[in-house]
Parts: sequence; C-alpha cells; structure tokens
Amino acid sequence: MKLLETIADPEIEPANLSTMTNRDLIGIDVVVAGWGRTNTQRLAIIMETAMLKIISKSECLKKVKKISQTKTDMIVPPTVLCSIAKPYTLLDNGESGGPLLDTNNHVVGVNEGTTPQTDKPFDPNEVNIHANINYYRHFIMDTISN
Repeated sequence: MKLLETIADPEIEPANLSTMTNRDLIGIDVVVAGWGRTNTQRLAIIMETAMLKIISKSECLKKVKKISQTKTDMIVPPTVLCSIAKPYTLLDNGESGGPLLDTNNHVVGVNEGTTPQTDKPFDPNEVNIHANINYYRHFIMDTISN
C-alpha cells in the first residue's frame, strides 16, 4: 500500500530503518511494542512495550533445541532475528506485525511470534522471532522510492 499524498501531521513521524548488520545487533537492547495479552491474560487496550535483547543465531538454536528436545539439525535463516528477556517477555496474539526498535527508535525488525510452540500457554524458555529489517532493506527502499 502506498499513500497518494503526504500526511501533514506533527504527531506522525516516518519510521527510520536501522542500518545495523545481524552481527552488530547481537547483544543489543531493543524495544518490542504491541497489543497482545498482558500478565493478567487480557488483551492490552493501549500499546505496551518491553525491553528485549537480541541473541545470536547459535544461542537461539541452542534454546529452541533444548525446549523442543529435537536432535534434528535446524537453521536460523538470515531473514530472522531472535530475542529474549529476563524476566521473560514473549510475543503473543496482537504483537505480530508490530515494530522491534533499537534504543534510538530505528526499526530493526517486525514481530512474528515465538518458537518453539509448546503445550504451555507461556513457556519462559521460548524465544521471540522477528523478521530482520536489514535483510529486506533494499526491497523496502526500492518500494518506497518508486
């Protein structure tokens, strides 16, 4: 979708995309935003935020394998970022499609969900999964400039 005209509203700011590589993102604090379920199991009526930390692909795989108890080799594609928090913060219905921001409010990812899926409503050992903005940067820039 592309707007046909510019929106002149001082309250609306265009998002800035992060230029950080996957390697640069490992270990940084990020902010997740969404309207998913809260600790009281109710859907949020205002957007909520939480701090997360980006983890390496190897740490992500280690956590996923441990929970899923799989011996199968798995990969984390370059299109994906993994995050965790202590105490835990997990994405839920209402968060997918929301922004993952660095501490300078640059978009580094788009929320997808958690993995692996378990039979517990919330498993604190799950990891959050996000689409990696940097991977799609050229496509996004080409789309908005045409």
